[in-house]
Amino acid sequence: MKEVRYLYMLMPIVLIFLTNFSLSYTFTDPVFNLTLQSDRNAYACYPSCVAYINLTSNNETLNGTYNITLSNTVSFNPDKINFSVYEWNGSVWVQRGINNFILLNHELINGTTYPFKVIVTLAEPLFGKWNLTLTMNISGILYNFTLDPYIDSINLTSPSNGTATNKQKPTFKFIYYSAYNSTLNCTLFINDTYKLGTKLAHNGTEENITANQSMAEGSNKWKIGCDVGNGGYEYSETRIIINDYTKPIIALPFYVNATIKKSTSMLVLNISVSDTLTTPQACLVRIEGQASNQTISYASGWCNAT
Repeated sequence: MKEVRYLYMLMPIVLIFLTNFSLSYTFTDPVFNLTLQSDRNAYACYPSCVAYINLTSNNETLNGTYNITLSNTVSFNPDKINFSVYEWNGSVWVQRGINNFILLNHELINGTTYPFKVIVTLAEPLFGKWNLTLTMNISGILYNFTLDPYIDSINLTSPSNGTATNKQKPTFKFIYYSAYNSTLNCTLFINDTYKLGTKLAHNGTEENITANQSMAEGSNKWKIGCDVGNGGYEYSETRIIINDYTKPIIALPFYVNATIKKSTSMLVLNISVSDTLTTPQACLVRIEGQASNQTISYASGWCNAT
């Protein structure tokens, strides 16, 4: 069994004709004269990206039928990475398998190119650098090649999803990981449309962007998009931040102002609290003569204590 190994970084090219790719990587086996050409038409693979592979036979002595297997040999989060394999039959793409496939008695004819398409799908953004390694087995001849996205992931570090804040210009933190770019211009997107700040981010380094204008009160979506050229962005996941600038409405207990209570009497506090955007966590009550505020738990619109 002959094993040929190689590792490469794919260059992004826009593919116009499915059967006539302008492919960026070419490898020719020096013994069997089989050529593999590959390209990927997206910078990252969340939620999906497409890799194209052309297999060409340039050896008359290989004319015949062979068994071809393509399998996923990635070791990083394999349960979150899936791929579907398609073969071009001359008019349409035909699905051949999911995560691995076998073509029994596939014909190889000298001078003929056989196009394949691999659609990579991620169940969720992968945090950290990763790659997808595929192994093509042509009747015992092994070809290993790595599809390494240029932007592997954009990891949002804070604030966490659903965070409430009274800051009109909050700060957002993230890390982007890249197999190709040492720096990229990354932008804070609010509600998919508004750009509230851009930062020159460094690969593998936590960066922060503070909103450069006041955000609207209410529930807002936010994400980070990094400029990958030609006006295109690769995006992180989307999170929610709740901007709450309105103070809660508080109704004090029904004690007349300056009510005098004996030191042996119980002080009953039933404090009504309402807020339209967020749920209060607790009430802080200051009682004259005590050194610190008293914390009273909140439940169902009330802070109750005796």
